[in-house]
Amino acid sequence: MIANKAATYFFRVGSNAMAQAGINSGDRLVVDRSIKAKNRDTVVAVHEGQFLVRRLHVSNGRVELAAESEGYPLISLESDEQLDIWGVVVGLVRKL
Repeated sequence: MIANKAATYFFRVGSNAMAQAGINSGDRLVVDRSIKAKNRDTVVAVHEGQFLVRRLHVSNGRVELAAESEGYPLISLESDEQLDIWGVVVGLVRKL
């Protein structure tokens, strides 16, 4: 699960925004910062000062962050908005 130790970290999920993708609140994600995020990747991102776990959608120069559960809005980035991708999710650890 960890290909690049120096660029990999664990991130604890704080919401159920990705529950329909199998990522639940309290899960720990294995995140690799060395992987360049591409369309449809699940990423840890910072948008407007808030950490988010979302599905990245890139199409025709447009960038969106989509939750995989109802009740969470689609985030469509405008050209003047700041988005920092903190890494691509490569694994999940769940305590039973």
